Amino acid sequence: MALLIDQNLPHDLERFLAADFPNCVHVRSLGLERATDSAIWEFARTRGVAIVTKDSDFRHRSVIRGHPPK
Repeated sequence: MALLIDQNLPHDLERFLAADFPNCVHVRSLGLERATDSAIWEFARTRGVAIVTKDSDFRHRSVIRGHPPK
Protein backbone atom coordinates (compact mmCIF):
# COMPACT_ATOMS: atom_id res chain seq x y z
CA MET A 1 0.00 0.00 0.00
CA ALA A 2 1.25 3.47 -0.85
CA LEU A 3 1.21 6.02 1.95
CA LEU A 4 1.23 9.81 1.79
CA ILE A 5 2.50 11.30 5.05
CA ASP A 6 0.97 14.66 5.92
CA GLN A 7 2.98 17.75 6.81
CA ASN A 8 1.96 17.57 10.48
CA LEU A 9 4.07 14.41 10.91
CA PRO A 10 7.88 14.29 10.90
CA HIS A 11 9.62 13.94 7.55
CA ASP A 12 11.79 11.17 9.09
CA LEU A 13 8.68 8.99 9.29
CA GLU A 14 9.09 8.39 5.56
CA ARG A 15 12.42 6.66 6.19
CA PHE A 16 11.15 4.70 9.21
CA LEU A 17 8.13 3.31 7.36
CA ALA A 18 10.01 2.54 4.12
CA ALA A 19 10.88 -1.04 5.16
CA ASP A 20 7.22 -1.99 5.58
CA PHE A 21 5.74 0.49 3.10
CA PRO A 22 8.22 1.03 0.24
CA ASN A 23 5.79 3.37 -1.54
CA CYS A 24 5.67 5.71 1.45
CA VAL A 25 6.35 9.39 0.78
CA HIS A 26 6.11 12.59 2.83
CA VAL A 27 4.35 15.58 1.27
CA ARG A 28 7.60 17.55 1.66
CA SER A 29 9.40 15.12 -0.65
CA LEU A 30 6.79 15.88 -3.31
CA GLY A 31 6.95 19.65 -2.88
CA LEU A 32 3.48 19.66 -1.30
CA GLU A 33 4.49 20.99 2.12
CA ARG A 34 2.44 24.16 1.59
CA ALA A 35 -0.47 22.40 -0.13
CA THR A 36 -3.95 22.75 1.28
CA ASP A 37 -5.74 19.79 2.81
CA SER A 38 -8.00 19.79 -0.26
CA ALA A 39 -5.00 19.51 -2.59
CA ILE A 40 -3.48 16.70 -0.52
CA TRP A 41 -6.83 14.88 -0.42
CA GLU A 42 -7.18 15.17 -4.20
CA PHE A 43 -3.57 14.09 -4.78
CA ALA A 44 -4.16 10.96 -2.67
CA ARG A 45 -7.54 10.25 -4.26
CA THR A 46 -6.29 10.40 -7.84
CA ARG A 47 -3.31 8.17 -7.06
CA GLY A 48 -5.09 5.70 -4.79
CA VAL A 49 -2.81 6.28 -1.79
CA ALA A 50 -3.66 6.41 1.90
CA ILE A 51 -3.10 9.62 3.85
CA VAL A 52 -1.25 9.26 7.15
CA THR A 53 -2.07 12.22 9.37
CA LYS A 54 -2.94 13.32 12.86
CA ASP A 55 -4.99 16.22 11.48
CA SER A 56 -8.66 15.97 12.44
CA ASP A 57 -9.57 18.10 9.41
CA PHE A 58 -9.30 15.02 7.20
CA ARG A 59 -11.85 13.19 9.36
CA HIS A 60 -14.22 16.15 9.11
CA ARG A 61 -13.63 16.32 5.37
CA SER A 62 -14.64 12.66 5.01
CA VAL A 63 -18.03 13.45 6.57
CA ILE A 64 -18.63 16.11 3.92
CA ARG A 65 -16.97 14.54 0.88
CA GLY A 66 -17.46 10.87 1.60
CA HIS A 67 -14.99 8.07 2.21
CA PRO A 68 -11.40 9.32 2.30
CA PRO A 69 -8.69 8.06 -0.01
CA LYS A 70 -7.83 4.51 1.11
